[in-house]
Amino acid sequence: MPRPRKDGLDYFPHDTDAVNDEKIESLRALYGNDGYAFYFIMLERIYRANNQEIDLSDEELRQVYSKKVDVSLEKFDKMLATALKQGCFDKVRYETDGVLTSNGIKKRAAVVTDKREKMRAAYEEKKDSAAETKQKKSRKKAETKKKQSKNESEKKEPAETDLALDHYIGKYKAIYGFEPEISYGRDKKLLKDLIGSHGLERVKRIIDVYLSDNDNFVTEAAHEIPVMKSRVNRYLKQVNQQPMGYGSDFLERQREEKLKAVGADQ
Repeated sequence: MPRPRKDGLDYFPHDTDAVNDEKIESLRALYGNDGYAFYFIMLERIYRANNQEIDLSDEELRQVYSKKVDVSLEKFDKMLATALKQGCFDKVRYETDGVLTSNGIKKRAAVVTDKREKMRAAYEEKKDSAAETKQKKSRKKAETKKKQSKNESEKKEPAETDLALDHYIGKYKAIYGFEPEISYGRDKKLLKDLIGSHGLERVKRIIDVYLSDNDNFVTEAAHEIPVMKSRVNRYLKQVNQQPMGYGSDFLERQREEKLKAVGADQ
């Protein structure tokens, strides 16, 4: 909860040789130290007030202030008249509005209030900056947590591209007895594009059909993934004509036939 806004002042400048000021000397000459006390007590009340002016428009208010100065109302009024005559306060404002103040008082108060406003503005700016920094840290923390969660998820569940590549390598090895040569950057990108267009399960079936293709061009290319990508529409037609599960069974039969063929040649 912010502190309440303060309008009056907690302090005001008091010259160390104020006692020698001609205006104050007049008050002291006529009323002794009561005149000196009157002037500075009234200054204290003025500087504490909003807009640095106090209302003395009726007798009751002056009675209150005379008690603060610890003099009778009669003496208070006499000291007030002298102070106005000597220019300690603005005589015109008192006569027209019944308030006690002066241009000098307001100017000196403005120095303090301007400084206060600058400090308040700097404080608010610092507070806003701190709040913004806190929000940025909070967002960064949330983003880091989200990224960590995503990374953990990716570690737990292989990406579809990796699953497709593992499927290709596994089926290739099952047919030919050794693993294919893989260009991971290139082949994973090609598989990613295919998955984006046809989905993981359909791409797996395309791989199954492709690895069973005995076309000379395909076999000479060692059934590399770029060739599959270039002929994907041909294999896709075959996949669409096959019932689900056809690819894996077909590959198993294909492998058995290759083994039989090898045995017959021997």
